[in-house]
Amino acid sequence: MSAHILVVDDSVVARRIIVQILEAAGYEVTGVTSGAEAPAVFEAEPVDLAIFDIAMPDIDGFTLLRRVRECPTYKHIPVIMLTASGRDEDVRTAREMGANSFLTKPSSSQMIMQTVAGLLAD
Repeated sequence: MSAHILVVDDSVVARRIIVQILEAAGYEVTGVTSGAEAPAVFEAEPVDLAIFDIAMPDIDGFTLLRRVRECPTYKHIPVIMLTASGRDEDVRTAREMGANSFLTKPSSSQMIMQTVAGLLAD
């Protein structure tokens, strides 16, 4: 059975690319367009790793990360934060909040796969 990965990104193009990269590698992937949709995915089936875009219009990635880290059921799940800005402040905030890794958009398929595989192997 392959790992289930949740991708939350309001950018249709970015989300589609990440989902395709991960599915091609054999992962089961659920992609959603907003932070508000993420809790339903967590409740519907086990999630082994999550990728959250930081800048989203409804519930941002930092808020999602905080909620995951506060939930006893999901706090152990590795989370990759994704952003187009790459600002040092965002990286620092993500790490302080418990993110396991941080990628900037666009990221190469190789970088995405290395990051995901490394976190799932831990």
